[in-house]
Amino acid sequence: MAHWLTPEEAQEKSGLRLVLTVSVPGPWGEAAKALFHVKNIPHLRVTQEGGSSNDALVAWTGESNAPQAILNDEKTCSSWRDIIALAERMEAEPALCPASAGEQEEMFSLISLLADENGLGWQRRLMLFGPMMALPEDHPGHQMVAGMAQRYGYSRDAEEEAPKRIVQILNTFSQRHQDNLDAGRSFLMGDTLSALDLYWAAFTALIEPLPHSICPMPEMIRGSYLCEDPEIRGALHPGLLEHRDAIYQQWLEVPLDLGT
Repeated sequence: MAHWLTPEEAQEKSGLRLVLTVSVPGPWGEAAKALFHVKNIPHLRVTQEGGSSNDALVAWTGESNAPQAILNDEKTCSSWRDIIALAERMEAEPALCPASAGEQEEMFSLISLLADENGLGWQRRLMLFGPMMALPEDHPGHQMVAGMAQRYGYSRDAEEEAPKRIVQILNTFSQRHQDNLDAGRSFLMGDTLSALDLYWAAFTALIEPLPHSICPMPEMIRGSYLCEDPEIRGALHPGLLEHRDAIYQQWLEVPLDLGT
């Protein structure tokens, strides 16, 4: 397991520092970890506390969220596009972006369905807020998530609409996976591993969490990550879960290091 640093400790270091939320397998952070793991790029891991003010982190990078990637004295990378670009710049092989501009933009478009605002991760987060926001306003659980829920545009209407958007996204990925199978291709972007495979593997945890042997997270969080909505489950091609498992078994760091 990697040694994790506080923001204050990490600020004094050089090289690549990767800011990650501790204790939970947040898909944005897990995908970022996967990029640097596959490319065998050394980095230090820095703690971020989900739902907290993270004052020391803000004082260092100007941002409170995770993931963030900071290389030496360069500007902080916090968007998934910038983090992918940094990984590609630091180590060319194995390439995780297609060579052609057209295929690269196609890949980014598909990742955006997972990782951008209103993508799968965003919509599942709205669904996860629902049970806590339904509690009385003076309940500790409601108070714990109310600030984050407001920041990410939670409303009862948005929560109710979220499964429909997720089904649309999963239909897109399921059709792509079937087309790839029909064409004899093993990965989501053709014949080689790409960033899209890594992001798919990370974000699928919000529907079907990884087993405890691979991801030893608190059972309460595991239960909330599991999505049992029948329409969402029905839109997910079963081969996509098998693909996720194969990516972890062949390419990624297991068991997951959540900094606990």
